[in-house]
Amino acid sequence: MTFKNLLIAVIVILALGTGLYYIWRGKGSGTAGDGSGVSSLSAINTPYAEELAREVAEFDKIRKISLNFALFDDRLFKALHPAGQVATTSPERGRANPFLPF
Repeated sequence: MTFKNLLIAVIVILALGTGLYYIWRGKGSGTAGDGSGVSSLSAINTPYAEELAREVAEFDKIRKISLNFALFDDRLFKALHPAGQVATTSPERGRANPFLPF
């Protein structure tokens, strides 16, 4: 690898690293992933920025969902059994051409 190619590669890597740092932690956006960077967008007071802030707040609610699997360990759940039998025949279908008169 020549010196010129190595220099270009180092510059590209530094530029990407700086860009990623700016996106995730730069200029008052708080810590990565806390959503506070989007709230700074709503300070612009455009309809798009307000809508984006609302949508990100909804996604944050989804991220905070935790599932409780203790239900599957309950003795009442384990005592459940299937009701009825599995159908062995398929029901009759309608006419071959439903648009023909009777």
